[in-house]
Amino acid sequence: MPRIAPLTPPYPPAIEDALRRWMAPHVAHDPLVLFRVLHRHPELASRMGALGAGLPAHGELPVADRELVIARTCARSGCEYEWGVHAVVFPEHTADELAAHLPAPQLLEFLVPAGWYRTITGLANALALPPEPWAARFGDNADHAG
Repeated sequence: MPRIAPLTPPYPPAIEDALRRWMAPHVAHDPLVLFRVLHRHPELASRMGALGAGLPAHGELPVADRELVIARTCARSGCEYEWGVHAVVFPEHTADELAAHLPAPQLLEFLVPAGWYRTITGLANALALPPEPWAARFGDNADHAG
């Protein structure tokens, strides 16, 4: 059980709208447990959402490279919750290979999500969030801790 219970439907209209904005447009899943916990404090969730939504939507870094840094950060943090949400698109690159071919703006976009997801994984671990029912689990891939 999470340390803070997530909100459950029906949500007030403002919270429903905010939760949908946190989710990617094509996602059919219910809002993530993490988002529903964060919206116990809507103002804090709103401030976090600006960076969290901005990272994937407005960058130059290829999606596969961004997902690599997210997956590696989550795995190295031991956060199965967040790793499982992103593991579906985990590419087979290494950080050294990326640094060798990325221009400075893209390398920064590689490093900033590492810090962001270090924060998110720390939060998800501290909240003891269980994996989303549809998310990948650490045991689903041979190399999750490296």
